[in-house]
Amino acid sequence: MKEYTTGNAKVDQMGQMQISGNITPQIWYKTITRKNGKPHLLAIAILSDIVYWYRPTEIRDESSGHITGYGKRFKWDMLQRSYDQFADFFGESKRSVTEAVVLLESLGVIRRDFRTINIGGIKYNNILFIDLFPEQLYKLTYPEKGETEECAPCPEIQGEGIQNYGTGGTEECAPCPEIQGEGAQNFGTRNTENITEITTEITSSSSSLPLAGLNADNDDHEQHRQERIRECRMAALEGGCAPELVDAVAVELQKYDQLLPPPMFLKLCRDISNHAPGDISNMSAYIRKCIANMILTQKLTEANAAHRIRAENTLLQRGYGVADWEAFERSILSN
Repeated sequence: MKEYTTGNAKVDQMGQMQISGNITPQIWYKTITRKNGKPHLLAIAILSDIVYWYRPTEIRDESSGHITGYGKRFKWDMLQRSYDQFADFFGESKRSVTEAVVLLESLGVIRRDFRTINIGGIKYNNILFIDLFPEQLYKLTYPEKGETEECAPCPEIQGEGIQNYGTGGTEECAPCPEIQGEGAQNFGTRNTENITEITTEITSSSSSLPLAGLNADNDDHEQHRQERIRECRMAALEGGCAPELVDAVAVELQKYDQLLPPPMFLKLCRDISNHAPGDISNMSAYIRKCIANMILTQKLTEANAAHRIRAENTLLQRGYGVADWEAFERSILSN
């Protein structure tokens, strides 16, 4: 029997190895990135593993060896994988895995579904299932073939009474306020394991941080940002909000220059939990829109307060005929 060779002994040796497992298209290093534009390696690795489980497996006839059909690799209707399983498999922390999965969900390629399942007569709550969307996976893998999508309008928060200014989707569209993650996630359930983990990592910090926008280029301001976000997360967790929702909102909030005080963050999480429809295809866009509406409300409140102060000063100046308020104050204090 004739043996074929490539002309390179090492290449021939590699050809004899049956390598299987996860596949990572190179284009993902450009389409799955962090906020700074660099590849999100953990998210890419997790997506590669998810895609592996969703690839069909051949069913062969034992006697003839012919393919008789195809089957799925997982037991349920969706892939059931926990954050801990991903963390153990990739040697990463649970928090890093959670943020990576949330990023994939925000890209629309997967959806998290938290379920209550019954195994052997025992109920297990908040079990993570992951759905995959092949259409969006195709767009991430072949972006040059994807069609340009129009900006979809962002959902409004019920009861806020604020106009829906944002549109979500492509870079040309103004960002909507997002929730971490897409999909019909069950925000009403509590995950005590996540609460313990998050609460342990959050430390007490000063509550006198400025409400205005913070400059992320300054190290001190960035530290203030992180402290403010930890305060917000703690307030939401203590207020009874689901950890998955709190994580999602916190991740999206970091994309904005202006942060929210903890009470407003708590109200935001509660509004999303109470009013978010369960069939939203892009929950991240919905959260972004909610955040934008909340920040707009805060800006309008601050603008009204500033206008009122200016009006009061003008009225006092006309009534007392004071041109130099500092000198006027000193004269009052001296009496």
